[in-house]
Amino acid sequence: MDEPPNPKTARAAFLSQPAFRSEGKVSREKKTRSWSDVKVALSAKPVRALIDIIRDLYRLNSDNRRFLHTRCLDASTELEGFRRQVADSIFPDPLGRHPVSISDAKRAIREYACASGDAVGTLDLMFTFIESGTEQAADLGYGDERYFFSLESMLTEALEELSQATPEAQEPFLSRLATLADRASCVGWGYSDFVCESILTSFPSTIASSGPAQERGLTSP
Repeated sequence: MDEPPNPKTARAAFLSQPAFRSEGKVSREKKTRSWSDVKVALSAKPVRALIDIIRDLYRLNSDNRRFLHTRCLDASTELEGFRRQVADSIFPDPLGRHPVSISDAKRAIREYACASGDAVGTLDLMFTFIESGTEQAADLGYGDERYFFSLESMLTEALEELSQATPEAQEPFLSRLATLADRASCVGWGYSDFVCESILTSFPSTIASSGPAQERGLTSP
C-alpha cells in the first residue's frame, strides 16, 4: 500500500514549478517598488487614464469610497460617519457582540485626517475618542492600564493640537473640556487627576472654580 504524500514535500514540489520561480534580480525589483515608482508611472498617464484608475479604486472597497468622498467632496458630510465609528469602537453597545477596539478608533481618526486635512474635524474625533472612553469608564467601570493610557495619550495630543488652534476654533472645545473634567471625576485609576491636571495646565479657565478640580486641590491660583 502506497504511503500518503508528505504535505510539506508536495508543497515544495508545487512551488518549484517554473511559474513560481523568479530570478533574484526580478525578486529584488519587486521588493524595492515604492510610491516613487508609482508616481513616475502615474505622471506619464493622461488624465482620462488617471480617472479610470481612481474609478477602479473607488469600486474596489468601501474604505476607498469613503476616502474619496472625504477628499474630493465636502469632508464635513463624512465626519458624522467617522465620529460614529470612533464612538462605537471605544464604547460599543454593552449588550452587543462588538468588543472595544482602540485600534479601530485610532485608525478612523488617522483616515479622516489623511483624507480631509481638516484639523478641526480631526480634533472633534480625538475629543470623541476621549469622551466616549471616559463615559464608558464612568458608566460601566470599564478600563485597565492600557485603556486609560490610550485615553491619556489622546488627551495629551488633543490638548497640544488645540493649543495651536485659533481662538475661534478653540471655542467649541472649551466647554467639552469642562464637561470631560467633571465626568472624569467619577473614574479612578488616577485618571481623574490626570485629566484635571492636563486641562488646568493647558486651559486653566475651562474648569470652574468649584467642582471636582477644586475638591482635589487642582485649581489654578
